Amino acid sequence: QQPSSNDLSIHQWCSQFFNDITSPANKDFSFHQRQETSSMILPALIHLSKINDVLIFKNVVLTSTNIYDCIFDLVAKTSNSLIWQDFDHLKQTIIAAWSSTYPLVPSNDSSLDESRSIGVKLTILKFISKIIVIQTSNIVSKDPRRSNNNNNSNEISIANVNENHTVINKNVLDAEAKGLLDLLINYLNDEEFLIPQKFIGIFNALVIILQKRFQLFNVKILNSIISFNTSNKYQFSNDSNLKFKLMKRFMNRYLKNLLNYLIKSNLLSQQSPIYTKACLLYTSPSPRDSTSS
Repeated sequence: QQPSSNDLSIHQWCSQFFNDITSPANKDFSFHQRQETSSMILPALIHLSKINDVLIFKNVVLTSTNIYDCIFDLVAKTSNSLIWQDFDHLKQTIIAAWSSTYPLVPSNDSSLDESRSIGVKLTILKFISKIIVIQTSNIVSKDPRRSNNNNNSNEISIANVNENHTVINKNVLDAEAKGLLDLLINYLNDEEFLIPQKFIGIFNALVIILQKRFQLFNVKILNSIISFNTSNKYQFSNDSNLKFKLMKRFMNRYLKNLLNYLIKSNLLSQQSPIYTKACLLYTSPSPRDSTSS
């Protein structure tokens, strides 16, 4: 049952408050204080996640992203199975929303539903990238150019959890994280229509994962970026030809800028075969550019 308009406003305010107080950018709270708060508000987040409201659900997802490292660290140290079960329930609710229109009601056109509630989808991508980083172990790079990324001794992840932990199953979490990475990469290939906001959101999430888990996922992620081709994407029936052309031009320009960023950040080595392929696709005339001229 949906709350009344007055109650909905209160729920919206609460959801925004939870997001604000748990944000790592909020310097008024230490990690320990955020951790205590996280376990206290978890039941409320589960309740809020059941309300069909875009603003509330976005804040629930953002708050869940803020607190996952807090919850994970707490359960790793205390083996509190109830907190872990509650958060896993919330986590699965959010992940399921990626493939649905929730919190919106589905329309009669499944293809158009893909472009609805973009803001919710972008917050889910942030949450998924956080899951993948926490639920996989970092491999220290021997490349001196990436030495700054090797100093992750304080990072919270399954690497800090004992193999025989009574609550946290490292193998299950690792498999879930890799499955979510495949979910994002497969979406780039399988989605037939051009939805720049979602594609760019996925690429941004992949860059975050690449920065944190370079040795583990660099080949898979870089190949997914290089393999993406806007020429394989279709136009929505309600989009004009001009809008579609402009979206393709914008998307191709973003991909070129992304390539330059990867090179400058030493995430894509010029000695890599992927670099050569990338240059052929994005720095010289190609079929991708023919629609944007």
